[in-house]
Amino acid sequence: MIGTTSVPFPDERYKTVALAWRRTLSYELSSPENQLALRLEGEQLARGPRSQGAGPVDIFSTRDYSRRPLVLDVSQRAQREVLRVLRQDPSLQIVDRYAQQREQLSKIIPSPNRVVMEEGGRWVYYPWRRAVVRLLAPRAFSTLRLDRNRNKLTRTEQARQRTLRIGIVGVSAGHSIAHVLAMEGLAGEIRLADFDTVELSNLNRIPASVLDLGVNKAVVAARRIAEIDPYLQVVVVPEGITHENLGSFLDGLDLVIEECDSLDMKMLVREAARERRIPVIMETSDRGVLDVERFDLEPDRPIFHGLLGDLDSAKLAGLSTEQKGPYVLRMLGPLDVTSRGAASLFELGETITGWPQLASEVTLGAVTAAAAVRRFGLSGELPSGRVRFDVEEVLSGLKPVEIDMEREANLLTPPPDDPAPSGDDPIDHIVDAARRAPSGGNVQPWRFEADDGEIRFYMVPERSNSSMDVHYRGSYVGMGASLFNARVAASSLKSLGTIKLFPEGRPSHHIATMQLGNLTDADISALHPNVTSRAANRRLGSPSGIAGSTVQLLTRGVEREGARLHFVTDRHRIDELAELLAESDRLRFLIPNVHQEMLGELRWPGRDSIEEGMDVRTLEMDPSGYAALELLGRADVMNHLSDWRAGKALGTRTRVMVGSSSAVALITVPRSEPLWYVRGGSAVERFWLSAEMHGLAVQPVSPVFLFAESEQDLLDLGGERYLDEMFRLSERFSGLWDLHEGETMVMVLRVLHAAPPSVRSARLPLAHVLSRDNASSGAAEPVIAYGM
Repeated sequence: MIGTTSVPFPDERYKTVALAWRRTLSYELSSPENQLALRLEGEQLARGPRSQGAGPVDIFSTRDYSRRPLVLDVSQRAQREVLRVLRQDPSLQIVDRYAQQREQLSKIIPSPNRVVMEEGGRWVYYPWRRAVVRLLAPRAFSTLRLDRNRNKLTRTEQARQRTLRIGIVGVSAGHSIAHVLAMEGLAGEIRLADFDTVELSNLNRIPASVLDLGVNKAVVAARRIAEIDPYLQVVVVPEGITHENLGSFLDGLDLVIEECDSLDMKMLVREAARERRIPVIMETSDRGVLDVERFDLEPDRPIFHGLLGDLDSAKLAGLSTEQKGPYVLRMLGPLDVTSRGAASLFELGETITGWPQLASEVTLGAVTAAAAVRRFGLSGELPSGRVRFDVEEVLSGLKPVEIDMEREANLLTPPPDDPAPSGDDPIDHIVDAARRAPSGGNVQPWRFEADDGEIRFYMVPERSNSSMDVHYRGSYVGMGASLFNARVAASSLKSLGTIKLFPEGRPSHHIATMQLGNLTDADISALHPNVTSRAANRRLGSPSGIAGSTVQLLTRGVEREGARLHFVTDRHRIDELAELLAESDRLRFLIPNVHQEMLGELRWPGRDSIEEGMDVRTLEMDPSGYAALELLGRADVMNHLSDWRAGKALGTRTRVMVGSSSAVALITVPRSEPLWYVRGGSAVERFWLSAEMHGLAVQPVSPVFLFAESEQDLLDLGGERYLDEMFRLSERFSGLWDLHEGETMVMVLRVLHAAPPSVRSARLPLAHVLSRDNASSGAAEPVIAYGM
């Protein structure tokens, strides 16, 4: 059988038509002379065919010239026949790890689309290695090979980079640059030009091998790229750049990287690039100089930044080597060259044969050039200019690593005691209990005024700077909790009297007035010991059952405050809530203003005052957790996650913590009004104190949108960027509860079985929040009476 389609085999100089016959039978029926001929034929096929007009192919042709792999799609008959012929060569090396590649492709997160997964495979023949490798097809191959670039480069950014066409002139130092560009997938086409061949003295800086001696440098680089990515288009110009081929080499390029030795060629390349508005990058290994000339943005920019004056290629051509020397120095900067490099200039041709270069410096140059290419491709800031990456200078700045032992000690130091007042003044004791109430971020949005007969509760809105505290709804909840603590203390002192909510009308910062009396409430008096011990418990829980009698008691307590308790103990529903609350916490990190406010609430002992805000020790973290917390505090990190629409792991801690709970509680009130938020806050505190009295631990885990009740609230909270996501999340969360029309969420809490917290958040001292006078309050006629 004779094929009708030619393939470039054994390299691109030839068009080979496949012939198929029963070789084994032919060999058996042949004479000894023909059998010898068949063996020689097999050897010749491996080396390369004779081609009419091309002359005989010697044994070294493929070794010296071939630089492109042969990609075979065996779904096509002609290419399948070529592979069959190749495999008959007993010396052919066959590498087939296709199944493993498919398995690795299937494990990529997120999973590639169906087109990529079903793309199939290819066989790739490398003539210079006499090896054939089975690989994924182009799209699947690129998806898997570049997957570990993410998220240093996103898939979208990688796709943009793959549109670049980059030319590299000079493939000594240029070899490492081309290699890194190919490895990172920073170009869709790379053109390599160099007339020289690899010599033994090149192997101190060119990552070739002794097997490449005598092979063109551009060919060696192209082979290395092909063995990384056989689908990447690489054009080789083995004769190097000349006046005649410079135009065709540059045409269509987006960027030129010039790494040649000749000053004449450096000038000529820049002149032609400037004419075509193509930017030029140059890297010189001495002190890591990276040079950028943006002829695309500045078409009239002087070549070499004007360092060589009005010198051009025509004038340069008439100068001798000695006359060119001063221009080379001006180009490099005589004061910027390293002392060893500068001294070596005087020894060229005397005690050294060439300009000294180190592999490490050349490799560093590839790193900086690749970084510049990334910026160029992604439209980042890359102006014309010059910068140095001097490793020696950097190493001279090595300093001892300092460990902040003081901070470590402060984290282990217990907070100061905060005992109850020592006297018997009931107002001091009542307000002391009130100031120990919980509030969002421990901002303590209250102040108190008192005389001999009453205590007035005021909200201080300036203390709440949280976007989550929409219309101060969270602060009203905190005021309600404070008011309940005051009632508990007053009842335990048999000083409970009438409480009036919003005595000056609504809206008002005057939340309540408590008249001292002589009443008591046995149900809440029993909670008094828990007022001083109550704390948010952020430990991992041990899921356990909660007695039905305890749940009934908690429910009745919440209802007596005018609120409603939703209590979830079903494991499946807890897991659902854990997932939604984790998604909510992810948004707390990603919404810039909410993230900044959350960080502003954290207090580091020894550095910050811990009388307000959240003491970081209450987070129950180990040293590695504190390090992670500082990482989570970086706005630049969160911005990247936001841009990538990523960050699921930001909710992991919440997901685990809620999942370890014995129950999740939601406290609601009938309407969304300040008065009801205050009453809801009292219900929250009553629930919390009662739960702790029965051996349970509690932690608020409210979602970021808890107090956002309208689309405008959500918009103000998260902006347009997160509006839809928060709205959907809010709808899903509300859908998990059996809420009545108008029923409003006040607080979500996890209820757990766990050891007591190691640290409780401190509070502002009593003297800071309480002012005393003996004058009448002068309050208006009460609007709402909340009798006990």
